[in-house]
Amino acid sequence: MTQKPLDTDVILRTIAETGCLGNSARQYRLLKYLLTEQAEGRGTRIKAYSIALDVLGRGDDFDTSVDSIVRVEMHRLRKNLALFNLGANGFTLIIPKASYLIMVTPALEAGDAPVLGAQLADSTNGIATKHFGRFAVLGFGALFLAFLGAFSLSGFKSDDEKNMAIAHGCSAEVPNLVIIPTVFVGVSKLHEDATLTIDNYLRTALVQYSMVNIVFEPVDCRDQPSPYYALKTEIFSATEQKFISVIVENMELHQIVFSEKIKIDTLGENLPEDIDWTFYKIASKLAHASGAIARDALTRKWAKPANRHDYSCQTLIYKYSALYLPRYDYQDSIACLEQAVAKGSKNANLYGLLATFYFSQARGQASRGQTSRGQASQGQALSDAEHLIEKSRALLKRAEAIDPYNIKVLLARLRLIQLRSDYSQEELKQLVYTIEHQQPYNPHVLRVTALVSAFTIGDWEHARQSAQTALKLDRTKSNQYYYVYLGYALLYSDPKEAYDISLKLYEPNSKTALLMCLASANKAGKVDRAEVYKQDLAALGLEEISDYTDYIGSRDWEAKLNDEVIKWVSAQE
Repeated sequence: MTQKPLDTDVILRTIAETGCLGNSARQYRLLKYLLTEQAEGRGTRIKAYSIALDVLGRGDDFDTSVDSIVRVEMHRLRKNLALFNLGANGFTLIIPKASYLIMVTPALEAGDAPVLGAQLADSTNGIATKHFGRFAVLGFGALFLAFLGAFSLSGFKSDDEKNMAIAHGCSAEVPNLVIIPTVFVGVSKLHEDATLTIDNYLRTALVQYSMVNIVFEPVDCRDQPSPYYALKTEIFSATEQKFISVIVENMELHQIVFSEKIKIDTLGENLPEDIDWTFYKIASKLAHASGAIARDALTRKWAKPANRHDYSCQTLIYKYSALYLPRYDYQDSIACLEQAVAKGSKNANLYGLLATFYFSQARGQASRGQTSRGQASQGQALSDAEHLIEKSRALLKRAEAIDPYNIKVLLARLRLIQLRSDYSQEELKQLVYTIEHQQPYNPHVLRVTALVSAFTIGDWEHARQSAQTALKLDRTKSNQYYYVYLGYALLYSDPKEAYDISLKLYEPNSKTALLMCLASANKAGKVDRAEVYKQDLAALGLEEISDYTDYIGSRDWEAKLNDEVIKWVSAQE
């Protein structure tokens, strides 16, 4: 005998009575919304946007790339339903990954067959593949699995579970970091949503970094061949000085590798308005190529030495590019990447990084070709540049077959488009927006897109906004942001502001910085300072106005800025 489908009210009442949703009215509303929409035949049309507006109180400007509240609440719901499914409640509920459809299966008597949800089977098959796009993967990492939660909570450790962990979130190639939900310690006067808000900020920021793989409880990556870490956040708001504790622990040896205490100055129920930036900065400290986890991971034992080698390649590249290490380190970086690629690495990061290195070499060869005096040497330099560009294109083709939306691949593509003489500024602008849409709070990415937006595209307003965000998150590369600010000021502000910014940009060993500073000083009428810049430029081989203009022309800056700088470096007292 076939059982009748369960009524929505019966499901909600049963779940509420078990207490698995805790005291969260939001979780109850979310479950009710999903069940009701499904019962009305609108289940396949549910979107994150509609959940955000209809259930979670977000506004019309809700953006899933910036606000992960829907994914956070869906994670909590899957986790709560996994707890519910462990009890003898007469039925189970499972929400497949990347879907908002609920599979409800009643408990069966002998001879019965499950039918509730049978009509959903056809509609759910392939939904994960169809709707779980690459942008969702890059925006928020692996999503949360109720099946896996049930396995982990039951303590069952089988080979199937290990394989499931690999397939649904854990990485063998980079360190895994499990995010433990934020909790209150002691009685709190803060609103209960404060914990969810912090989790939202942490997850939104951390998933931007490819050097660490982010997973969420109850996923357990303990059996993976790469190092495993846990991030624990606690709110201590009952003390005289409220604070938030953030700790990252190496799970193998139970050693703390990072800790930070964040003071909270608030008298109300809500967290301070700028607390989000604090957690975005913490994410960078933890998950960047020079971050705490990367530094610690390279001191740990990896089950697969090849994965450790690939990982160390990426940190070596960062050290070279960030710290301006000697040329032999530059060659070591390239050799490390080339070796990994030759061995068939499936890490798209490595291909994107190597393509970027070839791009930089190609620019150097092209510049050498333009300044070479002999026709033979000029032709050889340009030929070498073209060869490097072709190697970059081949690498990107392979990388895009692995992961077309990998951020290092997209950044390499951005740079290569700039090399084409026939590139479309609209094409470049769309790629910049795509990159920033994926990683809106990664200062290392925003620094690149801000410079491209300004000096190549000429979208100075957008460039300034990107630079402001990046500078708010990371001041270690502030001089590069000042290029954007100075270019904007030269074009759209008064001479005094441009001159003030140029003082921050001054670097006696940089031709580009000195020429922009000279233009600013001449425009502001700072004759004495302009003379200092001219002497510095002469020491670098630029002695005449014609030398200045030739160099600026070789930089291929955005047309308006190019004309403005040439005008003012050419000005006579």
